[in-house]
Amino acid sequence: MKQVYFYTGSFTHTFYKEIFKYPPEGYQFIPSSPDLKSDAIKKDIVQSKQWYFPYLRKGEGAIVSALAKMRTPKLRLIRHPKCDLIHSAQYPLLNRHPWVLDFEDVSAFTWYRREVLDSPFVKRTLEWLLSSPYCRAILPWTEAARKSLENGLDCSRFRDKIRVVYPVMTPQPDIEAIFQEKRAQKKIKILFVGTAFYAKGGVEALAVVDELSKQYPLEFVMISNVPEEYRKRYESN
Repeated sequence: MKQVYFYTGSFTHTFYKEIFKYPPEGYQFIPSSPDLKSDAIKKDIVQSKQWYFPYLRKGEGAIVSALAKMRTPKLRLIRHPKCDLIHSAQYPLLNRHPWVLDFEDVSAFTWYRREVLDSPFVKRTLEWLLSSPYCRAILPWTEAARKSLENGLDCSRFRDKIRVVYPVMTPQPDIEAIFQEKRAQKKIKILFVGTAFYAKGGVEALAVVDELSKQYPLEFVMISNVPEEYRKRYESN
């Protein structure tokens, strides 16, 4: 049984809890955080009820902005237990130990700041790390993620390492029954959740739903920080 240290940094997204449940056959995951094995509500959601939360977010934002101004990519040198491989969640590693890397967009390596990714020094640093023999595989979540990598960096030295691996989801054996029930209700219900309205695709979601509503009976719920101009544009529908 191969041992894989599953590293998620200081923040464990629910996305990775799903992956952690289903290691590939012949492999065993070692968690970097107890959150990976927990079904508890995400820490930031719990913290959001505390008085200090806005100040915490401002502090985190100030740190990221400072790193971005210094054109510093999101790299890590981590301590890890004895293992065969490290699976890193969106952090390019400086470790001289075999590791693989997954990501949702190439800008994840630069704090989601395009100006950092555009720095020639940052590009060279990331290309050097990804072409390192210690980086064994680069695992974009989607084809769009792969294209973002190819558009953002020169992949000529590590193109053979890139493999699209789609997200893991817990199987739902009764999913067809659920679909049949929804069809019988004769109304399509769509839910959008994402506080970062622009980054999460709020503009596109509203436009698509507005168009679809001309052909289908829809019920659309959006939980987001919706700018006033978009509220006014679509309030009649």
